[in-house]
Amino acid sequence: MEDGITCISEILYNQEHVSPRMWNFYMVIMDAILNNKGILDEYLAQVAVPLINYMNKSPDEFRNANFEGQGSCMDMMFSLIARIFEISKVKECEMEAMCSVTLLIAMLENVSGIESSLHNILEYLVKELS
Repeated sequence: MEDGITCISEILYNQEHVSPRMWNFYMVIMDAILNNKGILDEYLAQVAVPLINYMNKSPDEFRNANFEGQGSCMDMMFSLIARIFEISKVKECEMEAMCSVTLLIAMLENVSGIESSLHNILEYLVKELS
């Protein structure tokens, strides 16, 4: 599993722009974690790397993409961040929660025009700190 995640990360990193075919893997990653399949729960730190690459390589598509029946990339990312916080609480592991914080920071650094989402970002951070 870890090798597959690494391959996806490397391919994304070495592309100038995320290809339509690579966006399919975004859905696979999100589905595996958000639908509680337990497949990637042990690899949250590794999964954060390709997700950051999606934001970094194609920030406009990340901000605007909508997957039929699944919602937008942004909505899925916020759901993922909440799920990672839940997993970290169950595991009683603050290091797991750092993946969520890293993803939030990556969104702020890479995706312009997300001012309307700042409320969600701050809400996650304040909730986690309390």
